[in-house]
Amino acid sequence: MNNINDKDIDKMLDEVKNTPIPEEEFKSTEEFEKEFFKRVAKEGVAEKKKIRPALKIIFTAVAAMAVCSCILPAFIDKSDDISPLQNTADTTAAESKFDEVLPAAEHSAVCDAAALVERSFAPKRKMALENSAPSFSGGLRKMPAASIAFNTEEYKAVVEKGFISTLNKPLSTFGADVDTASYANVRRYLQQYHRLPPKDAVRSEEMINYFTYDYPQVQGKNPFNVTFESMDAPWAPERKLLLAGIQAKDVEQGKLPESNFVFLIDNSGSMYGSFPIVIEALKTLADKLRECDRISIVTYGGGVTVLLDGGSGKDKAAVKKQIENLSVGGFTPGGAGIKEAYRLAHKHFIKGGNNRVVLITDGDFNVGASSESELVSMIEKQRKSAVYLSAFGVGMGNYKDNKLKMLANKGNGNYTYLDNIREARRVMNNEMTGKMFALARDVKIQIEFNPAVVAAYRLIGYEMRELADRDFNDDTKDSGEVGVGHQVTAVYELIMNDAPEKVKKQYIGDVDKLEYQKSVAGNSSAVLTFKLRYQKVEGNEQSSKQMFILKELPETKDNIRWAAAVAEFSMLLRNSEYKGNADYTLLLNRARKLIGNDSDGKRAEFLTLVKMAEECKK
Repeated sequence: MNNINDKDIDKMLDEVKNTPIPEEEFKSTEEFEKEFFKRVAKEGVAEKKKIRPALKIIFTAVAAMAVCSCILPAFIDKSDDISPLQNTADTTAAESKFDEVLPAAEHSAVCDAAALVERSFAPKRKMALENSAPSFSGGLRKMPAASIAFNTEEYKAVVEKGFISTLNKPLSTFGADVDTASYANVRRYLQQYHRLPPKDAVRSEEMINYFTYDYPQVQGKNPFNVTFESMDAPWAPERKLLLAGIQAKDVEQGKLPESNFVFLIDNSGSMYGSFPIVIEALKTLADKLRECDRISIVTYGGGVTVLLDGGSGKDKAAVKKQIENLSVGGFTPGGAGIKEAYRLAHKHFIKGGNNRVVLITDGDFNVGASSESELVSMIEKQRKSAVYLSAFGVGMGNYKDNKLKMLANKGNGNYTYLDNIREARRVMNNEMTGKMFALARDVKIQIEFNPAVVAAYRLIGYEMRELADRDFNDDTKDSGEVGVGHQVTAVYELIMNDAPEKVKKQYIGDVDKLEYQKSVAGNSSAVLTFKLRYQKVEGNEQSSKQMFILKELPETKDNIRWAAAVAEFSMLLRNSEYKGNADYTLLLNRARKLIGNDSDGKRAEFLTLVKMAEECKK
């Protein structure tokens, strides 16, 4: 193992703060944006020359009216601010401090619509005149972060599960989840805003599953392997931790089925700040297309437009040209865009292939079918026809995490957040080489704990994937999709049956004995029975089941040590009531010993995030 000391962490922390892309061969985000916006500006000038003289006169008049509306009040009102809702004496300070622009309270709160519009014009008059004038060319213009004076990000409330008595409820049932969006979103808050994320943005299972673990590859006919490891909980020695690691069978890229991708791109006005990331993600994805793959591109900014209808992977140059010519502007008819994307997916459907809609958006659907009930109904109907939907989130300020998580879950797809260009490249490279190819659908996990060995248990995370015990054997109940080569990692906290009565009562409580039935543990010494159920990607065949019996607590290895470090970090960020003696400094001391090979740099970066969170907490 490679140990890393505090000086190394501080050095990495400085590097992360200075550039989000440390690799030398990558352009920095800033350079990429400059080049991108420069190109769009040139295109905008060229486009203006094509406008008919009559339209020029109209647009000039409109622009003059807009400028007058800003200038004339200055002769009446000598104050520096456009809006009375924000009176900032020092513009520079307001621009540099995220806390003064966004509310310090929960970011999941939604502003009143009228107040939201009014507050969006709160920056100084000079800034408004220089940066807020409309662009008639339809091109992009980068807006300063300080001009976004509101926050309407939305997160579904996550209520952590407590300890459950094994004697009363021995079954723990949940759906597989391979999403990783929460980790990248947490990184955005720490790296870009230098502040702790809202607690509901932290989903423990997505934090844990962001990392790759050293699980044995699948051998034989079964599509899954299961690995178990255990250890004492670092934050509460009286509790045990149990890791269940599921490894899906890997397939060589050349043997993967043909793909029919429909890229559904949100290029509405709310996307301008994140569009360089979108462009780079799409270009990286296009480079990975094979000759046998089909691709369609649909945009929905200001209206739904089909840019490419069933193109071939042979012509990557034409695909990338369509991507590079994208611009932003207009409202967000997300529901209509999804309908059109599914229409094209069915038009070019490949039987036995990978048919998928790839949605890239900030989730801010404001025209057409935008409510959860409408979108859920639409997505649920489509997934039955083996067309799946994966969501890639981008953006800030108005990001709708709750909506994108729901769409991906209901669409039998995965959900990822792209917080910078490096992450866009990494995700698209990995997803296109296997993980976006479904291996099995409706993957469900059920663990039966033996009350003679385990007194109580608590699953860390997976609150949004919890299933009723009876749903495990019900093939009509939807659950998670697992792709080729995917890993699913679940971590339980356990109270063992041989723990002191005081400890058991602390976590289980004091419940009177039942009068009409007896709850008695059996004589078996096995710890648990693990069951995994799944269905084939297409068709309505009966589901298959794999089953494993864990006879004793397994040994401690580095997989569970690292998963425990990530779980502890998530509990600290959430200020979980189950965090016990969790501590940033102690966490860092343990995690730095587990870096290992770290070929992708994820674990080293994790240390910097822990350090940042500790600084923010102080």
